[in-house]
Amino acid sequence: GLAITGAAIAVAVSFVVLALAWRTPRYDAATSGRPAPAWLSALVDSAWWRGLLHLIGLLALAYLIVVAVFGKDLLINPIFGIFYVWIWVGIPVASLVFGRVWKAISPFRTINAGLARISGGDPDDGFLTYPERLGMWPAAIGLFAFVWMELVYPHNVDLGPVRLWCAVYLAVMIVGGALFGNTFYARADPFEVYSSLVAQASIWGRRDGMLLIRSPLANL
Repeated sequence: GLAITGAAIAVAVSFVVLALAWRTPRYDAATSGRPAPAWLSALVDSAWWRGLLHLIGLLALAYLIVVAVFGKDLLINPIFGIFYVWIWVGIPVASLVFGRVWKAISPFRTINAGLARISGGDPDDGFLTYPERLGMWPAAIGLFAFVWMELVYPHNVDLGPVRLWCAVYLAVMIVGGALFGNTFYARADPFEVYSSLVAQASIWGRRDGMLLIRSPLANL
């Protein structure tokens, strides 16, 4: 009872203070923040840095496939740590600290870019136009499927179901990227959408291509 009362008072007082003291906007996306150091901007915008991140993503995907296919059905199989800890917990934390981590290392974007280069197409544009009516519902359904797998499904620490979940996810991402381009990943990849959402609470932002350091409230 005391905890609930204290929480209610804290919320009420916060809104009263905001209503009385915060009468004008203090976070404007067009003016907030300051440019990041020049050396840092040059680093994160360099081709070799982006290539390194792409390589990390591809190596991580290859390792995941190897342990899923050839690993034993034991709890010490690294796939369970990758699946339930590094991806589900590590990616959001990294996104909060560094920004859109999954988008930067996404092996699917790298694969899609390679296929587009071979075919002479644009990785942002697929053969089809992504249906606007779908919005981000595919990503929401994907996140729901992951949470159900982790918290509800009774055999969530058996290798077979985890392997199947990963296989379906990989197939959907590769086919979806080939059909709809990178727009598919921005709207339908559950981990990229989740990572990008959490990244809004980081201190990093961009304006006109410039890397900025600003209050997370400005990003939100």
